[in-house]
Amino acid sequence: MSTSKILVVEDARAMLILLKYHLQNAGFELYTAENGFEALKVCETVTPDLIISDMMMPIMGGIEFRNELQKNERLRDIPFIFLTAKAQVKEELQEANLKITAYVRKPFDPDKLLDDVRSILLSKEAA
Repeated sequence: MSTSKILVVEDARAMLILLKYHLQNAGFELYTAENGFEALKVCETVTPDLIISDMMMPIMGGIEFRNELQKNERLRDIPFIFLTAKAQVKEELQEANLKITAYVRKPFDPDKLLDDVRSILLSKEAA
């Protein structure tokens, strides 16, 4: 099995460092962006196996980023995890009618997130 490529989109430096540390130590190939606009640029040259994105970011937030991905046939079915500190995230995502795989509330347990990432990638491989 080749190394899975994960795109992490996060504007908070400390959170980005935490995610990079855990994901790289777990053996994933990591790409990063600080907002949805930068993430779209990354997706022009890389097709990630999974995207983990913050919801609230400057320039282009997570919901707008996800909407843009859904317009692109090559990118629309990439498994997508939202990270958020919001309490009412489930309702907001339902209203936005976004196709997401999961959402994780901050702060989160890194081991649980890694378990979710592995499970999602295994499901994708099996499909």
